[in-house]
Amino acid sequence: MILSDSIIPEKFIPTLQSFVQQTLDYLKENDSEFTQEGSTALGNQFDKQFKENFEKQFEKLVYGLLEERPPKISVLGYNDVGKTSICNYIQGKQPEQLTPTMTIERHSFRLFDIPVIVWDFSDEIPEKTAKKFLLGSDAVIIVLDSTKNNAENSLRLLKLTKEIVPHAELILIGNKQDKDKALPIEKLEKIMGQRVIPFNATDFANARLIQKQTAELLEIVSEELNYTDESYVIQRND
Repeated sequence: MILSDSIIPEKFIPTLQSFVQQTLDYLKENDSEFTQEGSTALGNQFDKQFKENFEKQFEKLVYGLLEERPPKISVLGYNDVGKTSICNYIQGKQPEQLTPTMTIERHSFRLFDIPVIVWDFSDEIPEKTAKKFLLGSDAVIIVLDSTKNNAENSLRLLKLTKEIVPHAELILIGNKQDKDKALPIEKLEKIMGQRVIPFNATDFANARLIQKQTAELLEIVSEELNYTDESYVIQRND
């Protein structure tokens, strides 16, 4: 759990301390489940039962922690690449007539029933300010408009991400793939040195795609998410 500008430490720390203490008390009270003797099969049975009991006991507490400190996603990209549209799609909102983001916009909502916070950064804000708000990000989404010039300029955003939050999970989105000047994904990946997801933010049918991609980036557990399918992208930076 990482403290950041998106939470109030005075409110969160007591909740976290309570969680730790209750966890230790639970482990102490149920220590016999670890000391059972028997075959490997029997041991596995106790491990499974302990896991189920533990999850049931602490489900509400864990969700309470997530409410206090939801995962933080930062969306970076130059103006008119489609950042705000993608932020809306992650929330499941229909496309609308948008004006460029001129500062920083904060979106708080639930993604597959997990509370998350998404920060939409304008390239107009000073880099010093961007660094401050980028701190504590669990995941970063960098949006490209799929042109050669924009991709080359966006290398600065990739460098900034690795400098400020080197352990954050990362998605690069090649938006506007339907435009004439759009480079093929293979060429974008060669410029960026990273895997890039092809996208078209003018088609709301793609909203579910970006929702699942973001959820899988955060390793959210849901029946709708299939982690055995290599179509999802998780680029580890640690």
